[in-house]
Amino acid sequence: MVTFTHKGETVEYVITRTGTGGSSGNYLKTFGFAPNSFTPAGDTADKSGAVITFSCVAPAGSDVRVQIGNYTIPLSTETKDPNNGKYLKATYTGTFTLPQVDGNGNGTLGYPVFYASRKGESAVYSPGGLLEIINDPTSYVMQVTVDKSDIRPNLEVDPEFFYMATEGARFQVISKYDGVVKMTNGMYIAARDVSRVDKPLSAATVKSTSMTLSDKYTVISLKMDERAFHTVWMDKEFVQITLYGMTGDKPSLTLGENPLFSSAVTERVNDTTFRITLTYKAAKHIYGYYCVFDGTNLYVNFRNPASLAEGDKPLTGVVISLDPGHSTNSGAIRLHNGKEIWESELNLELSQRTAEKLRAMGATVVLSHQGEQLYELEELISQFRALSPDVNVSIHFNASEYMVSGTETYWCYGNSLLLGEVMLETFCEETGFTARKNMCDYYKVSRFCDFPSILFETAYISNPKDLAYFMDDDNMDAAASAIAQGILNFFVEQNN
Repeated sequence: MVTFTHKGETVEYVITRTGTGGSSGNYLKTFGFAPNSFTPAGDTADKSGAVITFSCVAPAGSDVRVQIGNYTIPLSTETKDPNNGKYLKATYTGTFTLPQVDGNGNGTLGYPVFYASRKGESAVYSPGGLLEIINDPTSYVMQVTVDKSDIRPNLEVDPEFFYMATEGARFQVISKYDGVVKMTNGMYIAARDVSRVDKPLSAATVKSTSMTLSDKYTVISLKMDERAFHTVWMDKEFVQITLYGMTGDKPSLTLGENPLFSSAVTERVNDTTFRITLTYKAAKHIYGYYCVFDGTNLYVNFRNPASLAEGDKPLTGVVISLDPGHSTNSGAIRLHNGKEIWESELNLELSQRTAEKLRAMGATVVLSHQGEQLYELEELISQFRALSPDVNVSIHFNASEYMVSGTETYWCYGNSLLLGEVMLETFCEETGFTARKNMCDYYKVSRFCDFPSILFETAYISNPKDLAYFMDDDNMDAAASAIAQGILNFFVEQNN
């Protein structure tokens, strides 16, 4: 503690040092391992010869090792024991080269167990992850167990290349690290969303294709002899269905009369990959899809434009989900005339007023909450998916350290681009706010491939002028009308 005295006033500052001589945060309370310090923490698998790094945090001066069956891996640290009777944290690391397996096949080594000992004290812990060897991916087959789980072509968050998996799809595995499984097609999926299956995976053949039409969906049917792994990507002008682990001739697809697609082209990407490209009749006019297996046959269901009713209730039959952002969590907080304004309260009031406007147009409107409890994002996402609305809008207010003003919309997949564009344009025309941007970004409340969904950042409450606008009851009502009109205009645009 350092004390400064100036003009009769004394101020005390507490200075916290970091590093090997640091504060109590650098010490363990008892002998043992620091929680959540183990690497690898989950299942790990790779080919023979791959080097696995083990690490953990334990008291300095300890003898630390990892035991896997008959294999012992010593771990070391450069942190010295201060010999002060305390348990200074030290990071221990060591490497292990995966051994050869007879016949160059696959093998299971077991569950790593970490041991530490020092001056008569000891600790033992197993993080629980299984260590395996995969030399033959063709005999290591896994299946997707969670529908619409995330697929990544790389391990970085990149919303431009982010897919959804279909429950039941099967694939071969190259490796497993840090809770992520790498497939032979080079993509990644969370280990918690898949499970291993004993049945071998053969190369799949497309026996036939067809297109059928219902009131709500245009359905592309792919009759196959395996549950082939696949991705669907909705771009601005086309959608691509890519099939992996394929053999035989590339499929052909003939389109019948439908409201979405003008043409279909199939191509062979490589020896084991086929791709079907469906071009939209109008750019950005795609409204979502979902995939389902029936046996080994794959059905890709594309949502058709919603029909509007005649008269003064044009949204009759349309289901709309509104999500007042942050539930009972405050979100951004700002002062107005000495009063604390919570973003969550503005979100809820604006959402409730918007719901009234939409119901007056005939829509069925469901709010994710009424401010009665704090919802976790995953819980909200499950609600939205179960409802499967024609549109989902998560209403928020923005904040910035800079003097920024205006409205923004965020979408994640091509099926939501048009919704964001139309709502942004309509809202700003009706209210006079600046249209800042309609852009792709990675937000869970807008990551739905099966229906249009956006994050709507109404205005910046960090800007006094923006905030003052919404303190006026008439303006708040006008903003709700503008949001509702933007949603209606989106459905009108679908039918143009």
